[in-house]
Amino acid sequence: MNVLSAGTIACIAASIGAHPVALEIYSENSILTAVTEIRDRFGDVDMRVNNAGCGLYGALEDVPLREAGYQFEVNLFGPGHLTRTCLSTGEIAFLPGYAEQNSFCRAFREWTGHTPDEARAERP
Repeated sequence: MNVLSAGTIACIAASIGAHPVALEIYSENSILTAVTEIRDRFGDVDMRVNNAGCGLYGALEDVPLREAGYQFEVNLFGPGHLTRTCLSTGEIAFLPGYAEQNSFCRAFREWTGHTPDEARAERP
């Protein structure tokens, strides 16, 4: 298994103009804090790279449930939450099939009484 040091990651990131941010992928609070920090500093998240992952070995019946749950948090739920947290309103608009962001924003406001940005700001 190849593991890159923090220094190596920083050098690679600097060479392409990226700014890596460490977070705990299984923690929604850590993800939200990191994304908020990025948006405050740079305006938005331009690229996401998930470099987290873990695996368990052995027969399924021998794997402790707690360890299996952690694996799902790291490999599935955490990256999913990171992706949802980073999506722009425009990206979200295309998911249900809207051709343009403005139509989605108007419909969202009609359904909820809030703009998408207001809804995000109210989110815990």
